[in-house]
Amino acid sequence: MKADKVTPHVSTFNILLKIEANQHNIEGLLKVFGDMRRAKVEPNEVSYCILATAHAVARLYTVCETHVEAIEKSATGKNWSTLDILVILYGYLGTRNDLERTWGIILELSHVRSKSYVLAIEAFGKIGDLCRAEELWSVMKSRNSLKSNEQFNSLIGVYCRHGLITKATALYKEMEKHGCKPNAITFRHLALGCLKTGLIKEAIKTLQLGMDMEARIKVKRSTPWLETTLSIIEIFADNGNVENAEKLFEELKKANYTSLLHIMQHIAGSDKSSESLHTDVCSLANIMGKRRAQYEELMNEDEENLQQSISRKERSLMKIAAEWEAEDEVSSAIAKPVLQFLLAYERQLKYKIMNFFRAFLNSPVGPKTTHFWGPMANWGFVIAGVLDSKKPPDTISGNMTAVLCVYSILCMRFAWMVRPRNHLLLACHASNESVQLYQLYRWLQHQRFLSQKENNVS
Repeated sequence: MKADKVTPHVSTFNILLKIEANQHNIEGLLKVFGDMRRAKVEPNEVSYCILATAHAVARLYTVCETHVEAIEKSATGKNWSTLDILVILYGYLGTRNDLERTWGIILELSHVRSKSYVLAIEAFGKIGDLCRAEELWSVMKSRNSLKSNEQFNSLIGVYCRHGLITKATALYKEMEKHGCKPNAITFRHLALGCLKTGLIKEAIKTLQLGMDMEARIKVKRSTPWLETTLSIIEIFADNGNVENAEKLFEELKKANYTSLLHIMQHIAGSDKSSESLHTDVCSLANIMGKRRAQYEELMNEDEENLQQSISRKERSLMKIAAEWEAEDEVSSAIAKPVLQFLLAYERQLKYKIMNFFRAFLNSPVGPKTTHFWGPMANWGFVIAGVLDSKKPPDTISGNMTAVLCVYSILCMRFAWMVRPRNHLLLACHASNESVQLYQLYRWLQHQRFLSQKENNVS
């Protein structure tokens, strides 16, 4: 748009804001909003709705309140989509009067969608008004036929959030009677309800049932899924179930739900480690203490070494990657991509793997001296292949020829990575690949001839 000198429009910035909000990227969201201000484009109610919702999901309620006020001021008419978002936001903020007022405006519309009832049930459930949520459920049940599992999930989620697993189970059975199949979110709600009532084994079984079901990426990035998962993680952490807590925390990381760590880092200070920030955001205060106790029992390490081995994480990896990148050797060029795929919390295992990999790459007979050993060995393969091409096809081993073809392709890839590039070595592997492909072609032709001969005999 800048290159074509297109005039910026509010709808364009709204699309960019929505993209950042879907990625849970608060920093990117603020950057786009800042660009919008600098371009002198006036935000509309859609812009403020996106901003307020993103900050509410990130639990930044003070900023959310500011944007909610802007929504109220910029709202034009009775737009049902804006009213639905206000219902969601007032549920997050816990302002009952504003929630009732907004719901009253929605009821004055000519048609009230079932989706609005679902959002209102969830909002009243968040502020703890279960009676009002059940009342809205009864109205929705009488006015609209229950057709979707989302309608049932709204009240099941409310019950499970408050530990009313008996009511949630009864509603789950009613859900099956109406022909609505429970989805992964349903089982995740029920798992939370079991945990709230202390039914740990039943919760793990229910959680596994939900994990066994296929869930779309859209579902796994939805706010009910992420918030329920976060609540389950907190309970697992309090109960000392570190394994399940970390397993679920990976889901939040994949959905970029933890991207607000960057904001927390600016608030908490740059001296805090990434592990501490994860703990701050997700209320996993007990995980580090219990993990530290396990390390003390198994390894008898002192407090300082434990803190280093647990909390340094990506910073240590970034430092190592920078050192390797600065070194002028073959191992640096090859090992750098490998570092990008190593998980940050497996620090000790990474060091062992990297040291072994580096020792191999720099060994006297390894790829470091491949400019000398490579051509000598591989020209031998080429000469042997040329001599074998004069032998009858029935003496060719198809499996061995296929293995040599794959070997030559891998060696060609490696020769292309080596700096400075050895064109003689590259030509050697290309020649070997050509010879082996020719041999493979002869073997296939011979097999075809044998099959035709057998058919003629039969």
